[in-house]
Amino acid sequence: GAGIDDSGRNGARGGASFRDGLEERTRAAAHESLSVFRTPVPPLEEGPALSEAGATAMIDVSDGLLQDLGHICELSGVGIDVRTGALKIHDSLARLAAATGKDPLGFVLAGGEDHALAATFPAEVELPQGWLRIGTVTAGAEVIVDGMPWTGSVGWDHFA
Repeated sequence: GAGIDDSGRNGARGGASFRDGLEERTRAAAHESLSVFRTPVPPLEEGPALSEAGATAMIDVSDGLLQDLGHICELSGVGIDVRTGALKIHDSLARLAAATGKDPLGFVLAGGEDHALAATFPAEVELPQGWLRIGTVTAGAEVIVDGMPWTGSVGWDHFA
């Protein structure tokens, strides 16, 4: 299955990308999410520990969860089905999204700059503490969301 670090060490998932397009008055209310962008805490120690725990592939979530999981799919020849019901939308991100009329799920799925890791593990492996199982590795060749192709943004594309 696919997993993502949800230890809370990096604040609200998707919060770093929320800084784009915020008006000054809204920025004051967005302090928690903006602090994730301004003072990131990359999980440097997690990589080797995840490898020892049985991770079969791993990537940093810097360009957006769907975009970066897509790199795993492309390079590993697998698909990943992300289950949105398994994702956590932290309170601060939900409040910011509501204040600006945005869907917080879009930020969680496509927002980057989170300084988090996503990894795949064999189904029988118990995920390390602080990790959340967010999907399933499939026989496909792309990332899908809740069994369907995602029609929204998947994240930052450096070559677009």
